[in-house]
Amino acid sequence: MADPLDRTVQINVTIELGDYFRAYLDASKTRLAVAAGIVVCFIAALTYFFVLIGEQHILLQLSPLFIALPLVAIAGQILRWHASYRKLLADLSDSEKNILYIFHERGDGFDMVEGKNSAHLSWETVRAVVERSRYFRFVLNRYQSLIISKKFLRTESDARLMREIIRSHLGARARLLND
Repeated sequence: MADPLDRTVQINVTIELGDYFRAYLDASKTRLAVAAGIVVCFIAALTYFFVLIGEQHILLQLSPLFIALPLVAIAGQILRWHASYRKLLADLSDSEKNILYIFHERGDGFDMVEGKNSAHLSWETVRAVVERSRYFRFVLNRYQSLIISKKFLRTESDARLMREIIRSHLGARARLLND
């Protein structure tokens, strides 16, 4: 018999391209900022070099290349990520795109039901949970994360209970917004 004091949050999620892509961009902001910083330093060094040798005219002729090539490279990476996620979602059947997450307050983990498959993930498997304004990101390892969009939480009380469950099981490994 189920324990009446064991509160449960059930989240029925439909995987959508925008949710995954937005989460990946959030996780990649640091790398994109570092790349932009390297590009700015490179442009500053080339500008200094051309001014130093007195070739400002050539600098002006080449300046579109200094700006356009790095922008094309960064935009190409973003488009590559987007295409990868589109391919991933296109490969899933409709039933595989619907996932039911079940979080028990007193459980040793949480359950996932995806199509005709089910799994139980122990809280020990979860290295960290990062909450953003639009989603929770469950980090399983360096290469795998689960993204649960907050738009699928039915009420604000479900969101509060979800935070309580995560905080009680993960402690310092949970980086939640309302801490």
